[in-house]
Amino acid sequence: MPVPLTALFAAALHQTRAAEADPVGTERVLSLLTRAAGGDSVVFELDTDRLMVNDIPVGGEAPGALLVRTALIEHDTSRLQLPAGMSSQQWGDVAQLFASAPGLFPSAEHVREALVASVPGASLLPHGRPAMSDELRAALFDIPGSHTDGRGRTDPSLATSGAERAELSTRLDPLLSEGFRAVEEREWERVADVVLRLHDLDVAGDEAAHAIIAHERRRMTPAHVVELLVHMLPKPGTAAIIGRAVAALGAEGANALIDALSAATTRAERRTYIDALAVAPEGEAAILTGLNSHRNALTCDAAEAAGRRRLERAVPQLVTMLRNSDEEVRTAAWHALEQIGTKEAMQALSKGHR
Repeated sequence: MPVPLTALFAAALHQTRAAEADPVGTERVLSLLTRAAGGDSVVFELDTDRLMVNDIPVGGEAPGALLVRTALIEHDTSRLQLPAGMSSQQWGDVAQLFASAPGLFPSAEHVREALVASVPGASLLPHGRPAMSDELRAALFDIPGSHTDGRGRTDPSLATSGAERAELSTRLDPLLSEGFRAVEEREWERVADVVLRLHDLDVAGDEAAHAIIAHERRRMTPAHVVELLVHMLPKPGTAAIIGRAVAALGAEGANALIDALSAATTRAERRTYIDALAVAPEGEAAILTGLNSHRNALTCDAAEAAGRRRLERAVPQLVTMLRNSDEEVRTAAWHALEQIGTKEAMQALSKGHR
């Protein structure tokens, strides 16, 4: 029962975080959560960009999935294993722990100690950072096509030497070390600064350097870190450098924005994510994905982003939206087509579909 477990654990987190906690409601949620677990062990795990519950993937749109993922990310946890026979009180202790402010525990080790103190037999696995081998770097430097001229022919003058690889490593490795430390210490402005510096290094390099930098940056900022940076955007006081870093993350940042927009619960959150998508350098594919959503609210928001960036590729989908049964969807498509203003867009509007 991965979805009920996820939804109920998320409800417990929400109740615990509420400014005015409802003791009766909290007790009921914990009782239902205990029953849903059925006395068995439960494992919540982050697998690349998805949540796994008892080894079963839980979709991002499943009730509570985003909240549970965020709680794990904020406490630097990739795997949370809870023992069989958990009581309602123990479930409450776990919810209290993962609903706490991220900065309350200096490291995942401190979270683990607090967890085991309340729930003997529980275990927690922090996020790791495996090293990239020199062999892999060398292989990436020799990727097909990285040493060709404009006509696709091999050009020996473009081949990279060991000295060139060493030079890149000399510039790259200190940045990565700083970035990994910043992630471990949850200093997100430092993380964002490293992301921007890696982006600058990437822009100045060739295809071989791009392959290495992209691979290393993804190790430093895996999906859960990108997601966390995106979720910081609507929070008051978030530094502007976080937004610039999300933009520099390219398609990964844009995809995280559309996922966050899909799960947004307040108008302020939606506005922030729409604003970011409208200017994201590689946001087109994510916006087109949003336009294909079965959720009308997301479709409308994606249409607004498409209109603001005058996304011509979105015109066929927007024209189709003009025939949607939902008036808000039709209106969003109409406004987007007006903003795009191409001949095709204006012809669709002139037909009077609304």
